[in-house]
Amino acid sequence: MSNPSIIKKPLALVIAALQLGAVGTAYAQQDQGRSATSLEEVVVTARKREESLQSVPIAVTALDSAALESRQISAVEDLGRAVPNLLTTPASGSPTNTRIFMRGLGQGESSQPTAESAVGLYIDDVYVARSNGANIGLYDIERIEVLRGPQGSLYGRNSTTGAIKVVTRKPTGEQDFDLSLSAGELDNKGVRISASAPLSSDWAAGVSAMYFEQGGYITRRDMESEAKIESDLNAREYGGVRTSLSRTVQDGFTADLSAYYFTDDGEASYITPMDAETGQPYFNGDFYSTGSNLPQFARADQYGASANLSWELGDITLRSVTAYRNVENDNLIDISGRNSWYIDTEVDSSQISQELQLLGSAFAERVDWIAGVYLLREESDSLTTNALGPILSTQDYTVETDSQALFGQATLHASEIVDLTLGLRYTRDDKQFDGTTNSNMLFENGSNRLSETFDDVTPKLGIDVQATDEMLIYASVAKGFKAGGFQGRALNAGDQEVLYDAEQVWTYEAGIKSEWLQNRLRLNANYFMNQFEDLQLNSLNPGGGTVIQNAAEAEVDGIEVELTYMATDRLYVVANYATAWGAYKELADNVSGVTLDSELPGTPEVNASIGVEHSFSFAAGELLWGLDYQHTSEVQPGASTSALVEVPSLDLFNGFVKFTDADDRWSVGLFGTNLGDKAYHYTGFTFSSFEAVYAASPRMIKAVVDYRF
Repeated sequence: MSNPSIIKKPLALVIAALQLGAVGTAYAQQDQGRSATSLEEVVVTARKREESLQSVPIAVTALDSAALESRQISAVEDLGRAVPNLLTTPASGSPTNTRIFMRGLGQGESSQPTAESAVGLYIDDVYVARSNGANIGLYDIERIEVLRGPQGSLYGRNSTTGAIKVVTRKPTGEQDFDLSLSAGELDNKGVRISASAPLSSDWAAGVSAMYFEQGGYITRRDMESEAKIESDLNAREYGGVRTSLSRTVQDGFTADLSAYYFTDDGEASYITPMDAETGQPYFNGDFYSTGSNLPQFARADQYGASANLSWELGDITLRSVTAYRNVENDNLIDISGRNSWYIDTEVDSSQISQELQLLGSAFAERVDWIAGVYLLREESDSLTTNALGPILSTQDYTVETDSQALFGQATLHASEIVDLTLGLRYTRDDKQFDGTTNSNMLFENGSNRLSETFDDVTPKLGIDVQATDEMLIYASVAKGFKAGGFQGRALNAGDQEVLYDAEQVWTYEAGIKSEWLQNRLRLNANYFMNQFEDLQLNSLNPGGGTVIQNAAEAEVDGIEVELTYMATDRLYVVANYATAWGAYKELADNVSGVTLDSELPGTPEVNASIGVEHSFSFAAGELLWGLDYQHTSEVQPGASTSALVEVPSLDLFNGFVKFTDADDRWSVGLFGTNLGDKAYHYTGFTFSSFEAVYAASPRMIKAVVDYRF
């Protein structure tokens, strides 16, 4: 049942935005009948074709480079600020990895390569199979599209609750150069460079590079005396380079080739122990203090390459996406904050994928269709060492995945205003596990060679009606599938043998996309219901360690509203509001640490945001300022419910001011996140012997200077 007190404040602010005349991230344009103060059309490729956002009958949020800058989205972990029902944070202990939850489902296990993600992450149409190293810096980005709901009949890899598409900027044949320098609090320093130039009349090349470093904000203290031992822990630095080669001639054949290398070499996130008696952080309520003694680290090195080719063969288009990715990830963390449990995890993972698509129209363009095949080969080696006081335990294994899929979707234009969509996918994942677990005491040692096949057929049905030129109404039902797997963190050999099953979700959705007030107000809204079967949960294992279990049945439903309003050609507001009401409907007998009354992990009941932008023009240039507010209700980070590690209800403010010269050659800006300097945590652990949380960054203000030509 909904709680009116939870939604009252954010909903009131959304209503206030409507009354104010709010702000979006699109800019005015004057063409094809639109007035000087109307919202720009947003073009997306969510359905593998270039379409207007307002004509796509699915829930999609699109963020261009200007929106990413104004919302200060510089890494994957920041995307939750701007997308309804998307929760993104760094992983537990490893800022190089990321946790992504959408509409009540995600993957809390971010280090072990035995688990699949509920939300697919794509970079230039290449699926990123592992969350290891996935919390990359976002730079030289053209746009990001976030699709909510199962994605299978159009996409290479199936995902149960959504997909995130990152589209990098491609060279166009025009010579350009962009340099950005930043510096700020906590010794924040950064540099970004991008350049492109024509190589010939047919080809253009581009290169972009970035480097970032930041000091820490955690203090190490003695557990007994609480005396300060060391400060400025949690420091991080990472950098990378990406090269691209694109064919610029428009003759029916296009090619985009790219290669990249990223390195992330910093300290792991130090955890803050909690005091069960006071309900506060152990060291006098200080979120930024830890009792961990050993230096901790989080390192990730990754490289890869891809080729995205397209041929127009008469009325049919053939596309090929070939890619390779390798990531080496090594983390040493203390999950207790008290020197009770250290975990050292080394993962070396490589993937190669091939996707082929055929797109076309039939029956006098009354049917648009796409058909595809997807192949993924992934091999990962993992070595994990657990130090629980005097007990040492290691899990050493190799896991291999061969995934094959056939997918297709067709849309029938039944009339001038009605479209009917049918999609279908078949997925088969063949998995093999070869591993050992070994301990100096207490736990059962042994080796296991396991194999399993997971497959499913996942359909999609949809209808949309173009009620007016400015209003689209749609409804759909779709099934999502996520393969099962093996236990990477079980400390007993017997527990390692217990596989977990595949997870399914049926998603029912109805929505509206509309524009009002002569295209100055854009309002998109939808209702969804997710019905999960064999829901996969990370749970405490009574036999030792943590395991993934199937919780049986759960349900999440909610609404999502996205509003953009352009009051004048200088004043914009964007407002998002979403709810997600989740509950377990049935639990398997062997599920531990969870009851029917437990809260679903990673599922805040309400999240909302409002962003305002306003600009002033002078002879010398333009001054742009913006402020955004984000509200998220309380949320449990894991399956085991605990008041101590529950992330509290949050109200956060970010803002910026930026001046750009009249020739648009240079700009200087001041950007700030968590302006209220709120001390809070974003995730945590709860065990019988301790509870601990990871503190989020305090206020961060930085200056940024850009130069381009």
